[in-house]
Amino acid sequence: ALPIYLYLASYNKETKGSGELLKAGFKKGFSFLLLTLLSDIIVTIGLILFIIPGLILIGRIALAPMVMLDENLGPVEAIKRSITLTKGHVFEMFGSIFSTSVLCCYGLLIGLVLPASIGIRYTEIKKLNETNTPKPKMHWLNWLVPLCFGVFIAIYILLIALGVLATNLNKNKVNSTSTTQPT
Repeated sequence: ALPIYLYLASYNKETKGSGELLKAGFKKGFSFLLLTLLSDIIVTIGLILFIIPGLILIGRIALAPMVMLDENLGPVEAIKRSITLTKGHVFEMFGSIFSTSVLCCYGLLIGLVLPASIGIRYTEIKKLNETNTPKPKMHWLNWLVPLCFGVFIAIYILLIALGVLATNLNKNKVNSTSTTQPT
């Protein structure tokens, strides 16, 4: 919760001391943990349902931690609000998550950079919703995520098919050599 508070304080141009931020983080700690557990359960159920629904849910509930801390909502309300905010913005959320993950290579920086990336998307989407501004045309880089995912799935299916084919050919070869050898 602390990196999100840092981002929100920076964005709102508030000057808060580290003690004040830690106190706020501890105050929301249990709610934040509950939000994380609920989000994980929702995404896991979505992933069990043929993977694609889980991926869509990742994009839809990605703003929930930011919403919970900024708008002072509970975990369930934050998830609902995140789903409302991200309607029509799933690819943008994937773009933020994917690009941040690639840039940080899941290193130590991910804990600081990902909240900033998601925070930027949150503030942009929130402004669009508050001003009833139409959604701008999606940046071409955001199409990179579904394209990469599609290529990954195609390669994965191809590798599975090649493995099954190789196994069957090996079985047939073993069966044919054992029946043709004299005893």
